[in-house]
Amino acid sequence: MSLPSLGVGIVYLPELEPLLLGAPDLISVVEIEPQTLWLYAPRSEQPYRFMPGSLDRLRRLPQVKLVHGVGFPVGGTHPPDATAIALFRETIETLSAPWASEHLAFNRAGPAHTAFNTGFLLPPLLSTRGVDAAARRFGPSPRACRCHWRWRRV
Repeated sequence: MSLPSLGVGIVYLPELEPLLLGAPDLISVVEIEPQTLWLYAPRSEQPYRFMPGSLDRLRRLPQVKLVHGVGFPVGGTHPPDATAIALFRETIETLSAPWASEHLAFNRAGPAHTAFNTGFLLPPLLSTRGVDAAARRFGPSPRACRCHWRWRRV
């Protein structure tokens, strides 16, 4: 897969849509943080879902879209929520993102039955072994997506 020529980019906010649509030559790349566009209903069969219309609006933007995860870091011992990963993958595929990234960090700690949320991203011990373990925990998602994949350190 060859990379598109990337230029000036900006992180997507719905309030920027008039600029992105009205001056498409001004901004070349939009970084999408899909979790900011999700609704969460913890007791439903599908606890994460897109706000109505949000994915269609993103698809209509003329810029190249990159996808960056901000809610399910992959550097800890607790795997990301499988339903959230499926929605993250759907975002990448729907927007034909040439790049996707997630934080090589953790925000859950402790044994599975008493795990707690740390409230912010914490860096794991960074080593080749740790990165390999994070990639295994994250599962097949990077390989299943037709895009380049990057881990972002905290």
